[in-house]
Amino acid sequence: MLKFGRNYRMKIKIGKVVVENKKVTPRWDEEIEITYPLTVNFQITRAQYSNMNTAHFEIYNLSDTTRSKIYKDKYMTEKVIRVEFYAGYGTDTQNLPLCFAGDVFDCFSDKRGGDPNIKTEMTCNVALLGRQEGYINQTFAAETKPLTIIQTLCNAASLQLGNSDSEYIAKMEPLIEDRPFIGNVIDVLQDYVAGHAYIDSSMDIDKVWILDKKDVLPQK
Repeated sequence: MLKFGRNYRMKIKIGKVVVENKKVTPRWDEEIEITYPLTVNFQITRAQYSNMNTAHFEIYNLSDTTRSKIYKDKYMTEKVIRVEFYAGYGTDTQNLPLCFAGDVFDCFSDKRGGDPNIKTEMTCNVALLGRQEGYINQTFAAETKPLTIIQTLCNAASLQLGNSDSEYIAKMEPLIEDRPFIGNVIDVLQDYVAGHAYIDSSMDIDKVWILDKKDVLPQK
């Protein structure tokens, strides 16, 4: 990030998991920003269909206070941390393109051997909160329309449906009999749409797109 005018901004929100009316949502307590000249290395993977988008960040020489705030073990499911990572060129950090938005799976820091730098490693996933905490146990009556089922499942996972007019949804048939939906809500959703759900994030909003083989996401 040191050459050719490269720049970045990482916005991090820290909070707790709250369950209200059987819906899992985060309650944010604090927000911090990490910017240049601190060095950051990153790798972002944008997947298809049921695979989650992921990101891995390496940040060097954060303060003790910041490292403590963003520390997260993978078993600390009550703590939620959301990352928005912007990167590009120029000095105006407020107008850099958004490269990734998602939840922190784990984050830890260490100093190895004779290296004078303290490295913080952060692994992130899209819709991690819904995947870890979202659960549904509900029976839908016969003749329930697919859109109603999909919207209910998205809501249970704190997700928004990005394309309610999807051609794939339009081709699905209403239930022919009462049907229970039980389990991790994202897994249940993927099973119901035969793996055609793609989860993407834009800042604070995790969206589900039900895509057919030739569909694409709208341009941002």
